[in-house]
Amino acid sequence: MTEPGRRRPTRVRVTRTVPLRGRVSSPARSDDVVSVYDRSLRRAQLRWSLASVLVVVVPLLLLPALGVLAPGTAALPVLGVPLAWWTLAGAVYPVIWLAARRHVGGAERTEADYRELLDEQDRP
Repeated sequence: MTEPGRRRPTRVRVTRTVPLRGRVSSPARSDDVVSVYDRSLRRAQLRWSLASVLVVVVPLLLLPALGVLAPGTAALPVLGVPLAWWTLAGAVYPVIWLAARRHVGGAERTEADYRELLDEQDRP
């Protein structure tokens, strides 16, 4: 509750006037060149996504195969910790982290190239 004699502060609704960083809005679809650029951007982003997924999924699928082919290796202790845990901590998580960083960097470069192409098209 508020003290007597003190008014409650008025509520103000804040709206975002600046777009979020890195957002790309598609321009009007009237020009064939712009639609070609859009398709090119989507294809490049799809290639980055598929490459990132393959870099992460293939090693993850190989880990169970290693356990099946050499069943004793997963329980083999290294410094008192099973080898499977070392593999997860030392191989899988760093690969996921590196793939994510590379994916984001590649996507940002692709979008920057897209923006540059659109800017060049707008210039006379």
